[in-house]
Amino acid sequence: MKKYLVLSLCLSLVLADEAALSDNIKSYELEASEITANLDETSKYQSGSSINKDALNAQPSGNGDITSTLKILPNVQYSNAQLSSNTPGEIDAANISISGGLFYQNNFMLDGFNMNNDLDPIGNGLAILHGGANLTASSGVGGRSQGFNINSSLIESITVLDSNIGAAYGGFTGGVVSANIRNPRLDGWHFDVSYQYTSNKLTSYHTDERLKEALENSDSVNFQPKFYKHLVKASLEGWANEKFGIIGAFSTTRSYIPLNAYSTAMQKAGISIYDKVNLKRISDNYYLKAIYNPTDRFSLEANFGYLPQTNTYFNNTAKDSYYSLESGGYQAGLKGNLELGLGLWVNSLSYQFLENSIRSDKNYWLNWRYSADDKNWAASGTSPNYYVMEGGTANIDSIQQGLNYKSDMKFKALNFLKMEHKFNVGIDLGYQFISREILGDYYYSPSANSAIANLNNSSCQQGGG
Repeated sequence: MKKYLVLSLCLSLVLADEAALSDNIKSYELEASEITANLDETSKYQSGSSINKDALNAQPSGNGDITSTLKILPNVQYSNAQLSSNTPGEIDAANISISGGLFYQNNFMLDGFNMNNDLDPIGNGLAILHGGANLTASSGVGGRSQGFNINSSLIESITVLDSNIGAAYGGFTGGVVSANIRNPRLDGWHFDVSYQYTSNKLTSYHTDERLKEALENSDSVNFQPKFYKHLVKASLEGWANEKFGIIGAFSTTRSYIPLNAYSTAMQKAGISIYDKVNLKRISDNYYLKAIYNPTDRFSLEANFGYLPQTNTYFNNTAKDSYYSLESGGYQAGLKGNLELGLGLWVNSLSYQFLENSIRSDKNYWLNWRYSADDKNWAASGTSPNYYVMEGGTANIDSIQQGLNYKSDMKFKALNFLKMEHKFNVGIDLGYQFISREILGDYYYSPSANSAIANLNNSSCQQGGG
């Protein structure tokens, strides 16, 4: 009986509160909300992804190249070599596959300007003369599909397109990677500088015991147990007045990779070959972008980038075999945007200079019979026919120059049959010049094989009087 009385009292209180609330209810009329959806029928057939500045800043910067930032996209794949922990000293921009396409079929664009490498995009090698053979075919030294190793700190956004791509992009059979350089900030002048460092001393390795000794005594760029990497970035940006703004940026990535100079497999007859080489990977970015807005309907952009890269290599079976691969170059562009009653008219003119050249310390390749007294730096072959090698590669200039004009009229959408239709009309004119030249003479001797007479313990015959 007590429980029943308590329950009744609680119900009475609740009903009383609800009655009091109903007396205080007021009506409010909210402002109308308008929701806009993309009803373009063609958009459902296009596939792509974009990464904005916030997403770029949230990712680990790594080497700072733009293709490394695309790892978060599901339709972008990387090769096992790029993801390998055996080569942490490398700084090259990653080769990528978009939706299963070949990595050298992609089109790379920077602020609407093409930056593809057409010299050796597949990276098979430049047929460097090295003893009359192709050194790069076995060493992996070659070009990259991306002509410029641009640092992602300059980028405002990156768009990746992988299917049903408009003809306005042109110059590709795979996907498109379009990066946009950011505009100067509007809230005054800004100066930024940063420094990043990493090395093997800050890295924890987990190594198979069977490979530990070979890795620690590595003489190959395919295994880099030691490396020291520095990344410096600086930028200055702002607006001189309401119409003219400018951004200037510099960044450099420098990596040093110490290795043994000779292969341990060539330690014959007690030869000591523990000399060291210090390979370098240097990528510099100098970039300048200016914006001029004389009217509300017309804007003008000017871009100039100088983006060289130098990688050094050596032959672990030869003396004095140091050589470097010079890549990158510079790009200049001018773009005008005019707002008309019919739509937006965009015109751009660009020039590109790109190289993939070789420079060597020596212009010869020699084979010697092994000698314990002097020709003893790295013996090869089989006993007693040991031989040693020395020399570098041929000096080669591989240059790509391109001039391009593009005009694109983007008409405003038209409503017809209760559907929205968009039309673009444009023209793309381009000229490209590619040259390859071997600089100077190059000398080499044939292999020192068993056919060469062995004069040990022998004497030359005297000539007749």
